[in-house]
Amino acid sequence: MYRALMIILVFVFAISTSAYGEELFTVSGKINFQEEGGEFLVQLKTEQELENDIKTVPPSRELLIKPNSTQLKAKKITFKFTDVPAGTYCIRCLHDLNKNGKMDRVPETGMPAEPYGYSGPLAFGKPMWEDVSFKVDKNISDIEIKL
Repeated sequence: MYRALMIILVFVFAISTSAYGEELFTVSGKINFQEEGGEFLVQLKTEQELENDIKTVPPSRELLIKPNSTQLKAKKITFKFTDVPAGTYCIRCLHDLNKNGKMDRVPETGMPAEPYGYSGPLAFGKPMWEDVSFKVDKNISDIEIKL
């Protein structure tokens, strides 16, 4: 009986600390694209993750979106990240046309062979953090990315 009560108390404590720890938000928006087919890799990145081109942590801040025929016809998809801690982030999106999970490049030049984009203005190459970042301290639903 005592052991069961202790297990229940530990469980209740664990739930209450995670539920009331830090405030979490939702970040959502849409991506407009031109090319047919493929999949979309959408990542919510911190400055360090973007600057050092390191894996997005935790994996829940990385979405693989496989558009349906309606989305492909409209050339528009939506995305939504949930349980995002307060902070400053950017969104990077790759339209993975051949569905191989990575950015393909033109062999002769090293230039990207697939459409990509960031939150913020269109840019060639790696954008400046100040141009693509946004602060998350409330729910955000109006991000638009053009590829």
